[in-house]
Amino acid sequence: MSNCVCGLLRGLRISHAGPSTSRIAPLAASAGFHTTAPVASSSRKKVTARRKKQKVLALRGLRAREDVREQMDPVLGDFKAEVVSAAVAAETRAARGAGGGSSNAADRALLVNAQEGSKWDRSLLRKVVLDREAVWYSPPPQYDQNATGDDSTTTTFPLPNRPERFAQGLTSETDLALVFKHLPEAGLARATYLEGSNSTTAQDLARRAAEETPAQAQSSEQLMRVLDLRNADSRGIRTMNVRRIVEVFGGPVEGAAEGERLDTGSSAVQAAILTHRIRLLAEHIAQNPRDVHNRKNLRELVHRRVKVLRYMKKQVSRKGGEGEGVYEALLDKIGVDRRAVEGEVVVR
Repeated sequence: MSNCVCGLLRGLRISHAGPSTSRIAPLAASAGFHTTAPVASSSRKKVTARRKKQKVLALRGLRAREDVREQMDPVLGDFKAEVVSAAVAAETRAARGAGGGSSNAADRALLVNAQEGSKWDRSLLRKVVLDREAVWYSPPPQYDQNATGDDSTTTTFPLPNRPERFAQGLTSETDLALVFKHLPEAGLARATYLEGSNSTTAQDLARRAAEETPAQAQSSEQLMRVLDLRNADSRGIRTMNVRRIVEVFGGPVEGAAEGERLDTGSSAVQAAILTHRIRLLAEHIAQNPRDVHNRKNLRELVHRRVKVLRYMKKQVSRKGGEGEGVYEALLDKIGVDRRAVEGEVVVR
């Protein structure tokens, strides 16, 4: 009987061991499905590294823009004078030492400013506006002395010598001919014929004309001296410069005939006028550094120019590449670098 019990127990042990091994076997076989965990960890590391690299590059670009912004003068719209001088000195040392110059784009732009002049010196606005000092200290015209002397029979209107520029908007030849030719001739005719009697002979008329011609010539010369731009004040010269800016930067108004009317409210005209006013005010503050009121006005003008240029860039960006070229061309015409008017502008 003991043998039967032992055999029964042995059978039970074998039957119990059988199912347990069958349950463990699938677990061992399914271990291969858990190998995806290291792959996911590796992809997360790549994503983290990529984000970190993008953050570093963005920070590097931000620092580069800040460095360039520190080199720019937001008032004049170009590189600062001391920055240009330092770049030229560094380039000279590099050329002497290593036999080559810098390959940085900003340094090359600084060298171009030092060699060819600043953007303002090469701009169209610089050629359009008149310098006050140059106008005031220009040599006066040599008026004809015979016009008021005894030899007055050769006097013709207008007088042969006249100022180079006139104030009060006398720019067209039609207006000049009216003031300095037709008006003296009308005055001479009135003094010669209307004041004479019906019995005046031809000799009397000739004598009266000879007497009145020097007086009319002297009046014309005095009027020329009064209207000479050399005798105008700062406001008069600024008014003349605004007229010249509108003529160059103002396009025709839609629906108007060619040359009949100019668009004085376009972004190009406003940006050019603001740039001219900013330079005049900056020159005044450089001579009077304690003028706090005008320093505030200068800051407001600079931010107004930024708004105008930003609005124009937004408008022309709808045209694609052509619009971007128009925006860049305007910046070159007014002598302003885009890095000085884009982004954060701080006027100290």
